[in-house]
Amino acid sequence: MRNSIFDFPHTCPKINKAIDECSSKIYNHLYDIIIKELEMDINVKKIKEWSEIIYDDIEDCFETVRETNENMREEAEKQLKSLKDELEDTIDKLKNLEVDI
Repeated sequence: MRNSIFDFPHTCPKINKAIDECSSKIYNHLYDIIIKELEMDINVKKIKEWSEIIYDDIEDCFETVRETNENMREEAEKQLKSLKDELEDTIDKLKNLEVDI
């Protein structure tokens, strides 16, 4: 009998890596815009502070992605368990029919 667990690698590490990359991308874009494009003389610590403010404001979006990912995995596992149960019931019925014949 096949495994009834959702056979797909956990995506949380991949999602977490992308989220971490987002924070540095925000900083890099702010740095490029402020220092390189606008040629403003602003302390790099200020840019880091601003990038953290932006990240903190959008972080809940990432949490929604994580929760959705977990919910999809749970639902897939429920559906697989249901199908496994249905298959086992069908096999039992088939065995009973074979006995009857």
